[in-house]
Amino acid sequence: HYTFISAVSAYAEMSASGLDESAALSKPMGDEVTEVTKETYGPLKSGCEQVVNESGLAALIIRPGVIAGPFDPTGRFGYWVRRMAAKDRFVAPGERAAPLQIIDVRDLAEWIVKLVEVRTAGVFNAVGPERPVTFRDFIEMGVRELGDRAKPNWIPEETLSAHKIEGWGKLPLWLPKTHGEAAGLFEISGRKAWDAGLVNRPLAETIRDVSDYEVTLKSAVPMGMTQEEEKTILGP
Repeated sequence: HYTFISAVSAYAEMSASGLDESAALSKPMGDEVTEVTKETYGPLKSGCEQVVNESGLAALIIRPGVIAGPFDPTGRFGYWVRRMAAKDRFVAPGERAAPLQIIDVRDLAEWIVKLVEVRTAGVFNAVGPERPVTFRDFIEMGVRELGDRAKPNWIPEETLSAHKIEGWGKLPLWLPKTHGEAAGLFEISGRKAWDAGLVNRPLAETIRDVSDYEVTLKSAVPMGMTQEEEKTILGP
């Protein structure tokens, strides 16, 4: 029995919402491709899945979405937690109704162990929460959970673009409308995993726990907008 952790990035097309495990995967790259980049990550994951499937072993393939939680080395979720805990204004991006999917690493790990213990085989998208949330839900929940002191200023996408503030890089976890090719990233179907026992803890709990972890860090992971960039957009 073999367990492989893939990613939803393995899918060939991310423009549609509701992708399930039957959706087509990216064409695997050749053995000569060894560098992991934004362009090669998905096809390399797809290639790994192909190798696993050809091994003849009973295989469990997990395709997680965006993972968050304490000890996250990417700083993506932590960026927003720091903003939502501060006693100040901060830039909240564009379309408030943009969907968001986050899975807590602890829920993911516990569920995978349970599947391995009973030698489950098959492919599962691992996303959360089960009840859809928007970026506005996420920001308002975080501000409320972390003291209700920070003040989000919702800046139109056009204004952000004029200041050369792009989604994902400068504003982690947010995809503007112009990223149509990845529009379905936060609308992946997790029904098969939920039916197989995946339980997502409340997003508010992940926010609080990540905040507690961020307090222990001597310095924040460099991610997102700088304070100078934010002040330029927010003004006096």
